[in-house]
Amino acid sequence: MEAVAEYSSYHNQQSNGMNPSSRTSTFSEDEISIIERIKGNLWASGCEECQYGIKNYYNVRRGNAPTYLDKMILYHAGELNFCECRAGQAAKGWHERKDEEMKIEKLEYESFRKMVAERKTSRLFENSGVPPAFQNLEFRTYFEKCKNDPGKRQALSAIQEFYAKNNVGGKRGIMLWGKSDVGKTGSLSPLFVGLLRQTGEGLWIQYNDLLAQLRKFDDGQVDQRMKECQQTKILFIDDLGDPMAEKVSDYSRDVMFRIIDYRCNNNMMTFITSNLSPVQLAGIFHERFVKRLGNICAIIEVSGNAIGVLRT
Repeated sequence: MEAVAEYSSYHNQQSNGMNPSSRTSTFSEDEISIIERIKGNLWASGCEECQYGIKNYYNVRRGNAPTYLDKMILYHAGELNFCECRAGQAAKGWHERKDEEMKIEKLEYESFRKMVAERKTSRLFENSGVPPAFQNLEFRTYFEKCKNDPGKRQALSAIQEFYAKNNVGGKRGIMLWGKSDVGKTGSLSPLFVGLLRQTGEGLWIQYNDLLAQLRKFDDGQVDQRMKECQQTKILFIDDLGDPMAEKVSDYSRDVMFRIIDYRCNNNMMTFITSNLSPVQLAGIFHERFVKRLGNICAIIEVSGNAIGVLRT
């Protein structure tokens, strides 16, 4: 590359009618031919906006340059941001041609499509915040374990109705409350994850994590987080009013009310679990907050036997 720069300096000096230095004027014809070929391909490395035609190249490479298959998975997952420069258009064309070649090999392509789907699902879970323990649970696992438990019968019925109608008695949400370890989160998470896969958008938040964020964030960050909770298509709040969380400030109480009030007014799907009864929640957040919860959610107590950790 030093030789290319040196030759470019020599060439520019000649073009401008200047006397080139003695060193640069000693290139042989063969050297000049090789350097000209190298210069002719420099565009392929990209422009100031990109790397090899991909604007977010360093974000997708994950330490090492992405392999052929990595690139194709990221291409189909919509994660490659092609530049408008010559290198970007060439890179885009390369991916399009490789895609057509892969379709010829059907078995390879089907395997590839599966990896793309897994990548999209993984990214969806990452963006929505679903904990790994609840990403692959199935409602039938919970149902089979709890169908003969009277304390869980109403919750099972409500969830089945939501699966069928996307509502329970006209309400676009479910709140399950009761003591720890009776399966509140385990029963609601498959419903949330299923809807998340369908809509491609949702947010799972742990109540105590949200309180910590509200305490640490500045005003602009709090407003952004609140809007995310208000406007996401599906919201899951786990352990609302968790007694192990920090004391609720007036500010946090106001933010929680505005989240629920917005979702109630816009009839948006909302799922909540809590170890506290509605009366106890009213003591923390105010009766008006619990009334808004009741407007959007079917509020159901879950009791009966402890069920431990559910497995897929």
